[in-house]
Amino acid sequence: MKAYKVLIDKKRNLNHNLLLVGRKGWKADSIYETAKNLNLNNEVKFLGYKEGTDLTNIVQHANLFISPSIYESFCFPALEAMACGVPSVVSKDTGTAEIVRDAGLLVNPYDIDEIADAIYTIISQKGLRKDLSRKAIDRAQNFSWQKCAVKTLNVYEEVYEK
Repeated sequence: MKAYKVLIDKKRNLNHNLLLVGRKGWKADSIYETAKNLNLNNEVKFLGYKEGTDLTNIVQHANLFISPSIYESFCFPALEAMACGVPSVVSKDTGTAEIVRDAGLLVNPYDIDEIADAIYTIISQKGLRKDLSRKAIDRAQNFSWQKCAVKTLNVYEEVYEK
């Protein structure tokens, strides 16, 4: 939200909303408080928990997916966004960077200006967004539950043999 606020302050005609999707969890009150303190109540939309068709519709219509997490190991929402052709802005310091690779922009999760610049770069450069969208779809095809099961089985067999 702080990066989004930087964008609004720099680019008054941003014409994009920040949609936050997910169940209200532990210590979530600070998120709502941040939106209020940054005066973003009109620009930030808290959509709550979504699944199935509702979630797919939201993701498919997004210009980008943002997750500058500092602790994520495997970010399923990033992979879901990529499968829908949505470019990502994610932390370069987590496992999510390994998933996204060149299908998005990797940022320092502690650098608000860098996050804001990456968001603006994707939403303002249609050619780049289209290229990242194509790469996201291609990259997402490297992941499947079948591949996960086969690799997991291989690890179990390797451990068993030792």
